[in-house]
Amino acid sequence: MIGLTVLAVIAIYIGVFAYIVVHARNRAEKISAIAVALAIPFWDLPIGYNNYRSHCAQDGGIQQFESIPPQKALYFASPSGIRPEFLIKAGLDSVEYQKMIGNGVVRYFRAQGGAIEQVEGKTPRSPIRVRATFNEELPWNLYRQEQVLEHAQSGRPLARAREYIWLGGWIQRMTSPMLTPASTCHTSSLSGVITLAVNGATK
Repeated sequence: MIGLTVLAVIAIYIGVFAYIVVHARNRAEKISAIAVALAIPFWDLPIGYNNYRSHCAQDGGIQQFESIPPQKALYFASPSGIRPEFLIKAGLDSVEYQKMIGNGVVRYFRAQGGAIEQVEGKTPRSPIRVRATFNEELPWNLYRQEQVLEHAQSGRPLARAREYIWLGGWIQRMTSPMLTPASTCHTSSLSGVITLAVNGATK
């Protein structure tokens, strides 16, 4: 239904400006009508694209602030979408998640028989906390995804990963999610910063 509405609006838009161009009194009026017709749907694309490229170049990807020894436990203070089985298989001994409802944490670990078990606790034990912010809206139809590794006690940041998603111009934004984003950058950085914590890295 939305797609048909968009197509109808586009058809009306083209028809109106086609009528104006055909009935223009001289060449100057025709050129002006064509320029306006192109400017209305696309005027913000150059500004938005330059803004997107600037964010990607200046602070996109992974930035490490301190040396990080290999970790055996991580605490996710925000929803991550990463399954504990994957993280334990990657080398962690335990993974903790903040409970979605109520206080406390859920801790996953590999038992002696090899099965992954879970227990609930009041406070996290992991020395490193992973804090995430998803779909943070920025100017010019830009969205930021961010994951930060930080000391669980002091909150001091160790590393940060940022991914940017640019929807495009105002037309893409209005028709989202029907149209795919115009561009993304550093799409692997969010998982890369977790790998950084598991494997460790010097600064």
